[in-house]
Amino acid sequence: MLEPATGVLMPAAKAGDDAGIVIGEAIRHCGCTLDAIQQARPCVINEMQSDSRAVLCREQAGKAGLRACAAYPIRLQGQVCGVLVVGTAESGFFNDAESRLLDEIALDISFALDIFEANANTGKLKRRCGRVRKRTVVPLNRRLSNRPPYTGWPMVAGE
Repeated sequence: MLEPATGVLMPAAKAGDDAGIVIGEAIRHCGCTLDAIQQARPCVINEMQSDSRAVLCREQAGKAGLRACAAYPIRLQGQVCGVLVVGTAESGFFNDAESRLLDEIALDISFALDIFEANANTGKLKRRCGRVRKRTVVPLNRRLSNRPPYTGWPMVAGE
């Protein structure tokens, strides 16, 4: 995920063989990851050894046995906040079907983040409303309950 204040990419989760990624430790942007973040669209590199976008991470990818990678933007309220990055030892792996599936997964993650954010905001709003009610409505009701009933209501014409 992207740290909002710094723009640093921090891994939030990983699976599979270790490609030198440590959760909670900042990582350098690979060209594919950078493209997905900056252009807010998926990036696929099917041959990391020859694609110029992979120059920044070619050495690390080679050590991890990765030949192809793909990065899909994850959004929070429409803004890119992270990327889903998948790497494989098979060159040319990411065809249209795999790419569509991974893009759908990134969209599902984005949708879930939006729901989590909306629920968090709803909870904050409910707590704030509760505090406002305690500070205003409850004291007002106490004051009004200590007063005698008001009997001087104005008459409406025709009554």
